Amino acid sequence: MAGFLHVFWADGGKYRAAGFDPKRFDAYTHSVLMFMSCIEGSPQLVRGALLVVSTLWFPEYTGALLVYDALDGIALFFLGGYFFGGVKPVPSPPRGEDGTLPGSKLHLGKTLLTGTNGLAWILSGRPTPEPLPLWAVLVPLVQVPFMVYKFSQIFVLPVEARERVDYYTAHKNQGAAYNPFKKKP
Repeated sequence: MAGFLHVFWADGGKYRAAGFDPKRFDAYTHSVLMFMSCIEGSPQLVRGALLVVSTLWFPEYTGALLVYDALDGIALFFLGGYFFGGVKPVPSPPRGEDGTLPGSKLHLGKTLLTGTNGLAWILSGRPTPEPLPLWAVLVPLVQVPFMVYKFSQIFVLPVEARERVDYYTAHKNQGAAYNPFKKKP
């Protein structure tokens, strides 16, 4: 679900669900934020689908996929510049009042949860659970669209972010002609 929100919501879920303050963004940092949303969300879409499929057809790899998910979460911390004295391979969005990126605590919790479950799987000798029955595929097919719908009702795009998101959406397909530094007419 998180991958869907990052990739398909016009704001990448950053202003609505993660709580990024739209007043702290200019056109350039917003463009970087949208790039990072796709970098974060695209593999989440693939991993989420793989985790669902693994529980149905190859449960012996579910624990390994959880470990991989945690490792990818740690890699995002490196991309955000959390380590190595704040040196970042890509610019990160403005930090909040407490010095952290909005959404980073949720991301840390998710990384710790998947990492702990994956590590427990490895330490317990990589047990193989019974595959779920095929009807179980209905659970994510119903749950994910329902949760996206509920999130769309709960998390409304802030008014302050609407203009920035609309401008970016209107100009994102112009390629080299798009200049995030150019003032709007």
